[in-house]
Amino acid sequence: ATRTPVTEFEVRLRVPADKETGNEQPISRTFRSDTGRFTWKAAPAGRWRVTVIAKGYQRFELDELRIAKGETTSEIVAPLLRGHRLTGRVFDQTSGAPIGTARVTYRESHLSLIEGSQRRTAEATSKEDGSFVLDGVPAGRITVTAYANDYAYREREVVAGKETPRVDIGLNRGGLIAGHLTEADGTAIAGSVSLISLDGDIGYGGESK
Repeated sequence: ATRTPVTEFEVRLRVPADKETGNEQPISRTFRSDTGRFTWKAAPAGRWRVTVIAKGYQRFELDELRIAKGETTSEIVAPLLRGHRLTGRVFDQTSGAPIGTARVTYRESHLSLIEGSQRRTAEATSKEDGSFVLDGVPAGRITVTAYANDYAYREREVVAGKETPRVDIGLNRGGLIAGHLTEADGTAIAGSVSLISLDGDIGYGGESK
């Protein structure tokens, strides 16, 4: 069968799992190629995990690639599989009103929220009517998360496949925490305040005025 090349894709380099501390940001480049081939000139030397991402496709991962300084590595082959399409709507749980500009992401359900954010390859922003489309999600059990200003985030777990069910996510207004940051004598000071869940999966932060 003839293989159709993917003409636009992103290649990400991340340190191997045994060196990861949780704060690393991937090094990435986007390529456009009629043949699907690419050349990353002056790629950083070292041991890397490689992720290849293209719209509408599931991500491809190579656990380890060694890049030696001054040498050309062997060509890698990244066979991409078409992903599944997930649709849904974000709305106010109390009023039923649609929520626009909500950020919708997903992760494989066996991953923590932090691990999922490091490996995420697709996300969407809801429209004025609250609708959204996630294109390229993998088959299997996934967790869909919706975030919106002034609302508490919410997760829904679904099984993605050829007939992925529509995912409607109702959000509730978030709580408000206020206070003063002071020295021991009561003098107000500038600083930052963080709120982190006990399971360590998500945190919020703000600056004192």
